[in-house]
Amino acid sequence: MISRRYYPFLLAIGTGLCFALLLRYLFDGQLGGRAGGLLTISFLLLVPVALGAVTAHFVPAGNFGGRVLGAPILTVLLFILSTLIFHLEGLICLIIIGPVFFAAAILGAFLYISLTDWQTKRRATKRDKTLVVAAFALLPFLAISIENQFDNPDDFRRVENIVEIAAPAAVVWQHIIRVAPIEASQLGHSLIDDIGFPRPVEATLTREGVGGVRHATFERGVEFIETVDDWQPLRRLSFSIVPNTATIPPTTFDEHVLVVKKL
Repeated sequence: MISRRYYPFLLAIGTGLCFALLLRYLFDGQLGGRAGGLLTISFLLLVPVALGAVTAHFVPAGNFGGRVLGAPILTVLLFILSTLIFHLEGLICLIIIGPVFFAAAILGAFLYISLTDWQTKRRATKRDKTLVVAAFALLPFLAISIENQFDNPDDFRRVENIVEIAAPAAVVWQHIIRVAPIEASQLGHSLIDDIGFPRPVEATLTREGVGGVRHATFERGVEFIETVDDWQPLRRLSFSIVPNTATIPPTTFDEHVLVVKKL
């Protein structure tokens, strides 16, 4: 049996959780539109802000810690666990958005309390507080309607790195142009494995020289087709790389991580 004094707290968490799951469903569908759905500012920032306000609304006014920290944090935690258990999100996405959701939910609760405390000083009614929480709840819907008016921005970057290998150039060259089958024991454990990225398996080469095709394969059907466009033995090797999207199942990566061919 649960003491009646915890009922408002449970109501706050339950309402906030249902609110967050509902908006996740809506933003992942037609509501997200061209703006990017779950990757929009409306969802990543304003949904948790609204969630924090909703939970704070149902927790009694005398429990400041429960309103600002307890209810919002527990609600976000349950939301994250729910999306993970029901395979709505991958671990990598949850690791990235988790801190943002926690911070934004706390901010939303604090803003709601500040506004309603100001209303209380002005002798506002209960209906006025309901209007405030309703405004917070409607804010993501208003924001996504604005975001849908704009196209997603593109961001292209060039990354360079240098690795020094203590081996003769001829040995390194042979391991670069082709990669023999890699055993799991050779790679060891890493954080990349925990968040679900497939491990490399091998790389084959149809022929040596410009025009040769290198097939780099990874676990779970991931393959990249790499056409040699610069071949300077023992000095330089360059590929034009495209993913073989026909072999990559949609469940290989998180649903928000897409491997596509550049047009």
